[in-house]
Amino acid sequence: MRKQALALVTALAAFWSTAAPCSKAAAQDWPAKPIKIVAPFAAGGNVDVTARIVAEYLHPLLGQPVIVENKTGAGSMIGSEAVAHAAPDGYTLLMTSASLANSPALFNRYPYDWEKDFTFLTAVSFQPMVVLVNPSNPAKDFKEFLEIARRDPGKVTMGTAGAGSFTHLAGLLLEQKAGVKFESVHYRGTAPGLADIMAGQITFQFEPIATALPMINDKRLKALAVTSLERAPALPNVPTIAESGVPGYESINLLGLIGPANLPAPVIARLGAAMKTVLTDPKVVEKFDGLGTEARYTSPQAFHDIMKNQADTWIPVIKQSAIKLE
Repeated sequence: MRKQALALVTALAAFWSTAAPCSKAAAQDWPAKPIKIVAPFAAGGNVDVTARIVAEYLHPLLGQPVIVENKTGAGSMIGSEAVAHAAPDGYTLLMTSASLANSPALFNRYPYDWEKDFTFLTAVSFQPMVVLVNPSNPAKDFKEFLEIARRDPGKVTMGTAGAGSFTHLAGLLLEQKAGVKFESVHYRGTAPGLADIMAGQITFQFEPIATALPMINDKRLKALAVTSLERAPALPNVPTIAESGVPGYESINLLGLIGPANLPAPVIARLGAAMKTVLTDPKVVEKFDGLGTEARYTSPQAFHDIMKNQADTWIPVIKQSAIKLE
């Protein structure tokens, strides 16, 4: 019996002595085949477009094709769950957003632990939004807009891209911080709401700056405030919500790159170096500027901390508003 036990221990030791170096060698040789970035939202949207820009510029740096796969549903949870359960070998990554932590709270379903089941790599982009109203709106600035909303609770109508969408959550955060109450009007996407603002059917809407700029420039819509803590370079004359009577208000559409938990250190290092090169490339910066976003590289820990701050901001908003999606 003792001999059998000794033989088993010897066999296991031999296995691990050969397996560990092979695994390390595989990580050192990464990538040896195409890499997939999962975009958990539909093609053509901000997450998808950002993933495709990153994929295009990663390809020559890594020497392997980088493919974007749209895996949509459940507020990004379908794609996020797939990546959480993927092999931690660096060949399956996720272009994520604040929805990584928000969606489980919105759907009251937790198919993954957003902090434990992923390896954080880097932030990718930061996109503020802008508050848009019809040019005939009587408010001369955002402070007066809030005063009107306070005088008539529930009379000011807010378009959203759908219940639980980021534009909806931005409005709920404003309600809670500013002590106002809006009547939410949910659409499928932001375009129908913009049309209704121009037609005078609803009062206002939060909109990414990139898609809002053409309508602001040709005076079809009026910009009252931006949602970043600092003024947006694309709209330097438009104040922030924080400087317009709601101190500390910030609502940023954050995107970043993550992978399954336990990615090997050599893979993390290679990906980090490549992403730093991509996100500081003037051509990429220019493309992101065209989307109204700021390309921004961070360390893995810094990105995790930013996501933690997002979760600490939005999950209480979701719980206080008692939103439940199916």
